[in-house]
Amino acid sequence: MIYLDSIQIRDLQIRAQKKFNAQYTESVDQLGISEEFKNTPEMQELTKKHEQLKKRRKLFSKCVFLFNREIPIYSLQYLTMSFGATFLTQDDIDANPSVKYTHHVIDRPLAKKTANIDYIQPQYIVDSLNNLYLLPNTQYSPGVALPAHLSPFVDNEKEGYVPDRQKEIMHMKGEEVVDSEEEEQEVVQKKIKSKPAKVEQEEKEEKGKGDADSSDSDSSEGEKDVAAI
Repeated sequence: MIYLDSIQIRDLQIRAQKKFNAQYTESVDQLGISEEFKNTPEMQELTKKHEQLKKRRKLFSKCVFLFNREIPIYSLQYLTMSFGATFLTQDDIDANPSVKYTHHVIDRPLAKKTANIDYIQPQYIVDSLNNLYLLPNTQYSPGVALPAHLSPFVDNEKEGYVPDRQKEIMHMKGEEVVDSEEEEQEVVQKKIKSKPAKVEQEEKEEKGKGDADSSDSDSSEGEKDVAAI
């Protein structure tokens, strides 16, 4: 089988990225943006977004993936290299057993492990890319039940619902999680339904006691009024 030359492509990507960054800097200079405007919130936001894009394009820059034969190599090679990774195949290992790699992507039962290597299922790559965040690889170990795979084409805000898995990832990324009114109502209903019978009975007794005290108080006030007459 013929695969892309990941090392050659990575060199091309680095050169292209350097050229892109240089053009961005030149464009800002050519626009004649004053130092005063460069310090405005608008310009700072543009610069921040540019830096975030640069960082995202390097998501897998420290990763060397070893692709097992049974996984979809042709699609994964494009995904990983687009975000700075290099990859190896089993043929590379057969030709040079001493070659180094950081992640072994496998989609079948694992017979043995090598120290200092992260073993992951293919979904790890896709989920990390969809969230532009390196997720904990322990959740994607071979043989482990995978977490829910979320579609990147669903607008959770528009749908008015954020899946639990998405909330979990948002917490990992340090992002604020805001529940919708519908979700908050569901939480309240669940708490009511899950309330222990003993607690509920105690609350009823407490309420009944309060009603009784209120009744006694009303009676006493009535007696005082009669005595006064």
